[in-house]
Amino acid sequence: MRDKCKKCLDGEMVLKIEDEEFQYRGKPLVVPIPYHECNSCGFDIVSYELSVQCDAIVKEAKEQIKSSAELKKMYTDDQQR
Repeated sequence: MRDKCKKCLDGEMVLKIEDEEFQYRGKPLVVPIPYHECNSCGFDIVSYELSVQCDAIVKEAKEQIKSSAELKKMYTDDQQR
């Protein structure tokens, strides 16, 4: 059972996921942002649980970019030897 909307008290809150693009170290970083939206009035909110999940997704995405940069540096260093 879905939660009722706290604003209109009529609709139900539905999980939505929207991609947001950020710049991180000069590179685009696309992160899926989860939130709940009322299917009646359109009110949206990010719960604490979804906020924690989103923070973890962003952290993982940043680590992947860092890992890619580190791998590239290692490859470049090896080529110069």
